[in-house]
Amino acid sequence: MSCAVLTDSTFGLELCLEATTAAVSAAAAALAEKDPRAALALPSSSLQAPPNLHVWAGYAGCARRPDYERLYAPLCSLFPKGTDVRLTGDAELLTAPLYASMRAHVRECVTTICGTGSVSLLWRRDGERWVQAVRIGGWGPLLGDEGSGWATGKAAITSVLTAAANGIPLVEWQERVLAHFGVTSANDLITASCALDPDLPAPLADSERKKRIAACTRIVVGAAGSDSTGAARRVLQKTAAQVVDNLEPLVDQLQGSAVLVVAGGLGQVDAMWREVHALMEARKWHWAELVKLPDPGMSGLEALIESHM
Repeated sequence: MSCAVLTDSTFGLELCLEATTAAVSAAAAALAEKDPRAALALPSSSLQAPPNLHVWAGYAGCARRPDYERLYAPLCSLFPKGTDVRLTGDAELLTAPLYASMRAHVRECVTTICGTGSVSLLWRRDGERWVQAVRIGGWGPLLGDEGSGWATGKAAITSVLTAAANGIPLVEWQERVLAHFGVTSANDLITASCALDPDLPAPLADSERKKRIAACTRIVVGAAGSDSTGAARRVLQKTAAQVVDNLEPLVDQLQGSAVLVVAGGLGQVDAMWREVHALMEARKWHWAELVKLPDPGMSGLEALIESHM
């Protein structure tokens, strides 16, 4: 039996393991509803599993060796002895489609996450595994995350602030940004968008603020095709340029034809990807294949199933 887990290790060990336990228990319950036989193997009331259980756990913030060493043993303790546990950063789950037999000939792969945060990596095949060769970004909102939903949301907020500071009337989508933060004036927008929820632990409050800013992306995307001022599309173009800037050092290191795998909510948005595609075309970049990955966890599960059949 195979299981793929996708969660975040940046909140600390205890919260991370709690989230993992909840995720695996929920998956077991969902599986039991679809197949009664699975309920006998993995009942939703516990984490008991068959002895041939294979687990691929991809955690945001767990690509660094110290994080791996801190998390691996507690993670293994959640499963029966003898479970094959593979612990990686969440970005490595994006290599899952490359394990398919139809892509066995592929030697290089570039993955990019354009979600709430962002990270881009170059991978090279080493036997049966993919090895990270180059990494760009993924340092969080204070030090990076260009080309992400957070970056798009930040650009949307600064678009509102810039218009208001220069006496330019706000358009409908910019008014929606104000409403999203519960304010009616741009004068209150900085405080509202930067505020932390005092009722949450600091790591969770910071994460919720980041998500709140990133949620402005939906407003921008919804307006990009109808905003007569072009302000919404300019926000998307700015983010698209950041995505391509992140990819450029990886493209420079390619030794041949490569597959590009894109994950994250923003990476699945057609309006956004048209802007990215235009910039890549201008640079004459050509990919052997473009793979959109709406559910990296499911792709990881499918890779585990194929490799252990």
